[in-house]
Amino acid sequence: MPFKRLVGIAGKRTSANPEAPAEVAAPAANDPGRSEAAPVSPPADLWDSPRPHQTGPTRGQRLLLGAAGAGALVSTVLTSPAAAPAAAPEPGLAPPPSAAAQAFDLQHAGIFDLARPGEPPTTLFISLPQVEPPLAPATSDAARPPAPPAPPAPPKPRAPPKPPKPPKPVLSADQLNAAVAEATTRFFVRPQAEIMPGAKQAAADALAEATAGGLGVAPATELVDAAVTHFYHSEAMRRGITPEQARQLFPGLRDAPTPDDPATAENETLQTPSLQEDLPAINDAMLAYGIDDSALAQRGFLTQAAVESDQMNTKHEYGSDWSKYDNRAALCNGEGDGNRYPGLGIFQITGRCNVEHMTEVLGPVFGADYLADPSLLMRPRDSAYAAAEFFVGVDGIALSNASNVDELSQMINGGSQGRAERWAQWDESGAIIPQDPPK
Repeated sequence: MPFKRLVGIAGKRTSANPEAPAEVAAPAANDPGRSEAAPVSPPADLWDSPRPHQTGPTRGQRLLLGAAGAGALVSTVLTSPAAAPAAAPEPGLAPPPSAAAQAFDLQHAGIFDLARPGEPPTTLFISLPQVEPPLAPATSDAARPPAPPAPPAPPKPRAPPKPPKPPKPVLSADQLNAAVAEATTRFFVRPQAEIMPGAKQAAADALAEATAGGLGVAPATELVDAAVTHFYHSEAMRRGITPEQARQLFPGLRDAPTPDDPATAENETLQTPSLQEDLPAINDAMLAYGIDDSALAQRGFLTQAAVESDQMNTKHEYGSDWSKYDNRAALCNGEGDGNRYPGLGIFQITGRCNVEHMTEVLGPVFGADYLADPSLLMRPRDSAYAAAEFFVGVDGIALSNASNVDELSQMINGGSQGRAERWAQWDESGAIIPQDPPK
């Protein structure tokens, strides 16, 4: 390894006295290691008599080494081939340096030619090691403060759990549409944009509930049907008339409920309408046939119903003998049909032709054969839907919107009977139903 800095000082004797100390000559002018400091001469007591077979530094050389600094590395090189052979070092002296010890890195170095009388000169190399900063004083384990605990490792972020797969719907899309269509058909609801989306949403919610509950196909279908039915009832009540309006329009409308399934018209409770049973059926019928689209249409329908049913006091034509209707071609009546098909329901549906028509249209919906049992036309829903079917059949919506009460009355009653009463009812209804129903 090359020296970092090398300063050469050549020592020679100038006195004839061999015992005199040698003077150290100054470096040559062209010496690259020349220093401005004065030449250094070894002290006089540096020299001492050599010990036998000693190849290391003498006492004077060791003193010089001590002055150069503690921990210096020393290597000697005998420049004369007549140097004494190497011998084992005395006890207490450092052994000769090894080859590895001589591969040192110099920060400052000096070369001295030291000579003793009668011995070949010795070249002494002095190397001062690089100074490193002192180490901090060691502390005992007892005095050392405990190391702070390592902070806990942050938890690894967990992947969000996968959402469970929704269960497969109990009903297929076709089955759901069929259930909605069946309920819609039962209510005769026209495919209005403001009604059908709500019905389909109610059906979808019911299907989701049925699926979550693990219902089978049949119970799920029933639940969907019930949801759509409830939606239509709610929508009909929202767009129809309220109980307060009904009491003003029909003073005879009772609050007490009546049974809806007696077999014959002799049951007087069936013949009398009730607020709890008939009002929801009337609102449903007006929704189903589009009568609730305008206030005028509602007024025309309810005016005719009020007069025909004697302010909702009856759903059966007054009297006991209706043979006057026998053999009437306009009613398709034969012998005995007068007493068989008198006026029934809130619109007093009369004659074989009208009853037969209701059987064809409403029979499949309500499961009724009105020709065989005409009294079924007095049930709340049958009565309301038969009246709405008849009203729309004679173009009652258009006539009402035109405020043509006379012509409308002619189409409903077949004559001018009760003309003054019908006009009075029409005028009063204007204050009760002042504006179009909400959409």
